[in-house]
Amino acid sequence: MQLDKEQMLTKQLISKYDDKESAYRQLLINGWNYFTIGIIDSAIINFNQAYLIDSNNLETFVAFGSIITFLDTKPNFELITHFKLNDRVSSTWDLTAFFGNPIFLDEVKHIQKKQVAQPILSTLLLNPRQPYFVDSSKYIMLKIKSDNQQGFYKMGRPNGSWTDYYSGTTKIMRTYTIVSGVESGQITAYHKNGNISSIFFKNNLGEIDGEFKVFDYDGKLVRTEYWHHNKSNGKDTKVIREWDEDGTNKTEVIDGQLKEFIWKDGKKC
Repeated sequence: MQLDKEQMLTKQLISKYDDKESAYRQLLINGWNYFTIGIIDSAIINFNQAYLIDSNNLETFVAFGSIITFLDTKPNFELITHFKLNDRVSSTWDLTAFFGNPIFLDEVKHIQKKQVAQPILSTLLLNPRQPYFVDSSKYIMLKIKSDNQQGFYKMGRPNGSWTDYYSGTTKIMRTYTIVSGVESGQITAYHKNGNISSIFFKNNLGEIDGEFKVFDYDGKLVRTEYWHHNKSNGKDTKVIREWDEDGTNKTEVIDGQLKEFIWKDGKKC
């Protein structure tokens, strides 16, 4: 009887959203949107319905793992054992995704405690307010500042524009984009004085790929390198002039003695 009800519900959902893929995707969006604003019961219902439509999609298990960790305050390894997830992923890093991102889960709890009443999802989608943002696919994105980083979380994982700051300051160290947990596209790094220190690119696998430009402390180009799959081709490197990067240990002879110093902020220290 239960199986018959599930099959009937699955047919109704697919009919409602036109096809299987659309139904699965919309239920997943609904679930994450409810989760992000702290309405956990509705999130569970939508994730369960998504599972009925596609019980093999790993995205569903990422959602389940986040729910379990959020409610139990610790990961539940039975999920991995029960659904034999070890056979479906390629690394330990992939498995940790099923436990939920701790920064995201902590922020959801923090917002939940501050809110007197949970926001109405339909209203929030039409008129988002910080720390909530809505992208073109109607995903609610949560903007989080943690330690020396600030950026967006989507579907419980870093996704969107991110900024790293120099420790203990508001000075920008890097700006970049994360897509589904992977840094990709242009990455711009800065010296502490605000001038650009480097510009390079990462492919959709998170590997440095393409032109890599290095600038001195005054923002002047000193070197251009060419990378492919995280490896640089020394033969193609164009050195405009030599320059010592921050943190470089150097030595020089002063009054007949060998002295060591560190290059920092465009000068030796």
